[in-house]
Amino acid sequence: MAPRGLFSATVITSAGRNFNSTSSGQLFCALDSLERWLTLKVDAGEDLTPWCERLLELQNSTAILGVLVNLGKYQSALFKSALLPVVGLERLYWYDASRVANVGFNFVAWHWARQGDAIFNMARDWVLAPHRKIELRAVISDLTLSDPSFAATVVAAAAEWPVPEDPKQALEQRILQAQFDPANRHTMRDETTGETVLGVAYPPDLQSDILAYQSQANASLQSLMLPHQCEKILAADVDLSAESAQFLAEMLPEDGGDLPDTGDQRRMIAAAAATLIARGGNWYAARSDVAARAFHVVRATIFLMSGTTSDGNDFASDEALRFAAIGAFHAALDADDPARWNDALTMIISGRDRGALATLMRVAARNRERLGHAWYRLNFLLVLFAGLNRLSPRHGEEDALRPVWDHWLVRLRAQPVFGIEATIAIVNPANIARRAERLLERRRARQHPKRPARLSGKSRRFAGLSVHILESGYAWLLNHETAEATAASVENRQLVADLWMFEAWRMKGEGDGEADVLDNDGEYDLPSGMGYSILRIAPSVIMAAPPDEAERLWRAIIGIGPNGYHAVEQFAASWFLLLYKQPDPDQFMAIWMAVLSTAFAADWRAHRRWYRGRDMLVKLLGLHAASELSQANEVRARIPELIGFYRQWAYSQMPGAEDEMGSFCHFLTTEAGRSLRLEGVIWVRDALTTSEQFSRGSTGNNIAEAIDTLIAQHAVDLIANESSRAAVIDIVAKLVEAQVATAMGLQRRIAALK
Repeated sequence: MAPRGLFSATVITSAGRNFNSTSSGQLFCALDSLERWLTLKVDAGEDLTPWCERLLELQNSTAILGVLVNLGKYQSALFKSALLPVVGLERLYWYDASRVANVGFNFVAWHWARQGDAIFNMARDWVLAPHRKIELRAVISDLTLSDPSFAATVVAAAAEWPVPEDPKQALEQRILQAQFDPANRHTMRDETTGETVLGVAYPPDLQSDILAYQSQANASLQSLMLPHQCEKILAADVDLSAESAQFLAEMLPEDGGDLPDTGDQRRMIAAAAATLIARGGNWYAARSDVAARAFHVVRATIFLMSGTTSDGNDFASDEALRFAAIGAFHAALDADDPARWNDALTMIISGRDRGALATLMRVAARNRERLGHAWYRLNFLLVLFAGLNRLSPRHGEEDALRPVWDHWLVRLRAQPVFGIEATIAIVNPANIARRAERLLERRRARQHPKRPARLSGKSRRFAGLSVHILESGYAWLLNHETAEATAASVENRQLVADLWMFEAWRMKGEGDGEADVLDNDGEYDLPSGMGYSILRIAPSVIMAAPPDEAERLWRAIIGIGPNGYHAVEQFAASWFLLLYKQPDPDQFMAIWMAVLSTAFAADWRAHRRWYRGRDMLVKLLGLHAASELSQANEVRARIPELIGFYRQWAYSQMPGAEDEMGSFCHFLTTEAGRSLRLEGVIWVRDALTTSEQFSRGSTGNNIAEAIDTLIAQHAVDLIANESSRAAVIDIVAKLVEAQVATAMGLQRRIAALK
């Protein structure tokens, strides 16, 4: 065996790697070219021994080793002669195994496809050549089987490898060494094909160590995989078999025992306990001892991880607590005296884990009929804690306010969930938010007597209620993917409306807003994450509600006006997204017309932010929703019913507004604007009388595109309609005068109209 010192001290880095690189691409191409050249010499029958010896003697870079390894795999006899020095390098085996496993990523098909079929096929055949898909260990193992002298050399070299400290790597090294020993190769039956094949039978001590390692690894994997399996069982709403319930029960600690120290183990036993409580079936119901152990796990997890900290902003997330929330809820639901679980449920609601909160409220929403009055109490306590969280001590206030806040947190957690009559009326976010804000203002007046106590402008974004807590607690309600099913419930629609009333109050503030105008120029804060979620599902809620109820919601959204234009624009975008779901055209058109009537009657042009009002009208008219309108043929066919609104907008808003004119002209080119084209071109002509030139280059092009569409698709109508034809001629003349390049060819096309 040749000395190993030539290469063993150098880290194998990028030897023979086949991937594109702007920094090393030339090196990789050169190595590939060398490998290809050497394999061609092999095919020609030349002796490669001198070339291999020369490369080993002259090259100082380990990059050449990748080429030599692939060459050896192409002509394996070289490993017994010229390439014998590389056989004893352990790292080459691991590097080559990784390279073979990822060989498919080395061929970038889309890149080579641009070079034509011949180049594409040639590159693919080379990068994915058969010898590049065979591992070096397999080639060397086959050689040792046929040559005892070579086998002795390889086994002796492998025995000198240093043993890794990592147990997994040490075991993998022993497996590789065993594969080199011909004594471990035996004929055996392939369990997949049934054929007799030559395989490796590891020595007994190695087999024992492999099984021990796999057993240990499986135990670690169980803590990762079992919670996922429990999730599937809980979602399926099917009771466990007796065998599965027994398996989960064996994982639970004794009643009163401590929880595991590791998070993975805690998650596993919490998942097992929750699944037994919720889906244990008859097997679980007949075993009070198992129930006691499951209850202990759930309670211990909740009281350990929910804590009593007053740091209301320090939110954590843990899967164990999420499973514990499911277990506590189902335990309370099935208990003879559910009030025994009041403290556990209120701790989850007022805890730091938003995932557990979201899970509890989602499960509760699905079981609201069984909960009865307790459903409303859960919602009330959720909103109450969202207000208490906003009153939590801030930086510098801990010493004075922490004891007081902790006292109120304890009182909140002492509130009953079960046993008290309640209705949806007690869930009033805006009312609780007002009370919380008053307390904040009193605190501010005490701390800063010389500053205004009232919260105004964007400083109110953190006042009232914690929208983050509400967003987590009502994630089940605000999910746009299930909006249609959610909106079918009257109470759900009321919750959405109540949450929006709070959001609008948070954005606008109290009173006449004079302080807001002075402090922040009167523009409202952006909607919160919860606010955007409400606006996303509001159209579905509106479509599912009776006319009077629906009108109250959309009027509350539209009524926020130009100061809160972001909310109106988001609502408009969500409104037209409904068209992808093919809503009832009569109902959709009736609501759309009512919304437009309200918007135009509001006369946003007279507002101090008239430009925001103009943008809002563009969105509500659907001028930016041509794609959405193209999805619903029945709604699109009834756009002429709205022509009065488009006409009013065109004469009041479009003159002198290039962006709006460009949007309208683009709308005319789409299928959604087809019915407005003949009259719309007249509106554009009249609007252009106020514009001497175009300050935006795209405006003229948009107008020219609209004219081009009109001439191409409505030539007969233009001939018959003198007003529209005259408007087209006037517009083209204006475009030519403004030197819009795309308009030059339109004159000849107009002249061809007869």
